[in-house]
Amino acid sequence: PASVLSDFELTGLFGELAVLSEFSKPDKAITCWHERLDSKYDFALEGFRLEVKTSLGSQRIHNFSSSQLPPNEAVEVTICSVLTEHVPDGKSVIDLWIELQENAENEISKGKLRDQVLSIIKKDLLKAESTTFDYELTKGSMQYFSALDIPTVQLQEGVLSASWEAHIEGI
Repeated sequence: PASVLSDFELTGLFGELAVLSEFSKPDKAITCWHERLDSKYDFALEGFRLEVKTSLGSQRIHNFSSSQLPPNEAVEVTICSVLTEHVPDGKSVIDLWIELQENAENEISKGKLRDQVLSIIKKDLLKAESTTFDYELTKGSMQYFSALDIPTVQLQEGVLSASWEAHIEGI
């Protein structure tokens, strides 16, 4: 059911919050973060998009869709590949959320951050608090790739959309 907080959602949210936490003043990044939760890309600026892909483990294998790749020629798209692992003494989504709330200066940014995070974690607050990740590994693993370099699939006539996994290590 849609009302269950999946491991995939939680891991993805952790990666996005980790990227946001890389900014000393995260207000601008928060403003650009998900206008809507079903947005094609995680961050959007005029002419630029950033998509965060987070995987558990040591391999850069990520899910992509034909709505994201290949990108529109008028927009530069960058993929941030993030690797993480579960550890018992790590940081949770809630830990990162609290830190970001403290670092944000703008009340509008704080409100957007609150609304976006709560819309996901409200499905299972206990899981969001008790699932912890290796934050240092997460920060150290971040690599950026041009979306133009990511392997894509060719849609045949009559096929409207597709999704696939791609191994992007070494691109």
